Formats: sequence, C-alpha cells, structure tokens
Amino acid sequence: MHRQENHPMARTQTIHILPHGMHLNPLGTISLLLLLTGSLALYQCAGPAPVTPPPDLKQPPTSPLPSNPPLDPAHLGEMNDFSTLRRTPLQIGSQRFDIWIAETSEQLAFGLAWVQPSQLTDTQGMLFVYAKDQTSGFWMKGTLLPLDIAFFQPDGTILDIQQMQPLTLQEHKPPTPYRYALEVKAGTFDRLNVHPGQIIHIPAEALASPTSAD
Repeated sequence: MHRQENHPMARTQTIHILPHGMHLNPLGTISLLLLLTGSLALYQCAGPAPVTPPPDLKQPPTSPLPSNPPLDPAHLGEMNDFSTLRRTPLQIGSQRFDIWIAETSEQLAFGLAWVQPSQLTDTQGMLFVYAKDQTSGFWMKGTLLPLDIAFFQPDGTILDIQQMQPLTLQEHKPPTPYRYALEVKAGTFDRLNVHPGQIIHIPAEALASPTSAD
C-alpha cells in the first residue's frame, strides 16, 4: 500500500476512481463537464503576466530632442558650436537624457562655457570622453549656470559627484583618477537619487571615437 504524503499539492492532484459498477448519473456528468470547462477557460484567461521590456536607448525619444544653444557672437572662439557635437541618449535613474559628447581637446576645454541658464533643459548635459584616465580637474570659468559633475571609472561606476558654482575658479576633481565626466544641471543627481558607487550605462557608441583626447 502506497502512503500518500500529507501535502496540499498531493491532495489536489489525487485522482478518485469510482468503484467498479458505479456510474455518475446524467446530472453529475453535466456538472463535472461544466466544472472542467470553466477551469480551463479561467486558466486560459489568466495566462502569464506581461513582461515590461527595459528601456531601449536605440529607439527614438517620444518627444523632439531639445535644440542646441546658439553660438554667442560675443564669445566666438570661447564656446562650443553645439551643432557640430555628437549626441547620445543616456539613462540616468528613471529619466532619459540627451547628452552632448565633448571629445576633442577644444570641445573638452570649452565644455558648457557661455551657455545661458535658459538654454539648458533639465534633461540635457555634456559627457567628457577621454582616451585614458585623468587626474586634472574642472573649473567654471565662463560657465554661467550651476552644475553637477559626476566622475566615472571606465566601466561607468560613479567615483564622485560634486556641485560647481558659476564663474568660479575652484578646481573640482575626484580623489582618484577618472575616465569620463558628466555635467548636468545642479541638483539633478540628488533629484534622481544618483550617488557614488552606482553604475551609469554609457552607450558604447558614445565612447567609440578616434578623436577622443588624452
């Protein structure tokens, strides 16, 4: 005699065989068929829950990209021509950003200098891309708006986050060498709960440039 385990699943899967000679009456047969049909329909309707795919940065944004800041005639040769800079989407926390890429010596030196505060949206910023690790710092000479800056290791791990005030000459750099830096509006990283130790997944296409400065 096989001992049935005292388990809920075992009880629900037990098949009751009618003794020889016993038959369901017609009413019982109909009830059983209705019960089985209803259970099958309920299972088919429930089905597996739909899976929400992760955001695909290769897909175009749902709204038009913000416009580039115009060149200021009073500062030609002192600011970037943003229409010539490469751009990349970047997911920071729960928000998608449109980021300019500074990669030549001139682009890296100018950064966001002379951009008016009204010309930088809450979802714009600049990524500074270098070919090797850096130890030099950033300052805010000619920069008119307060900024957050995050310094990254090559794998996208945030080393340090600092806030920089407009038109100041204080040097900002992390305590250890960094490979990339990202500037966005001041308060952005606090708003999105982004902090050192987190990883920002920078698209490989944004980093693959033969023009990246040392």
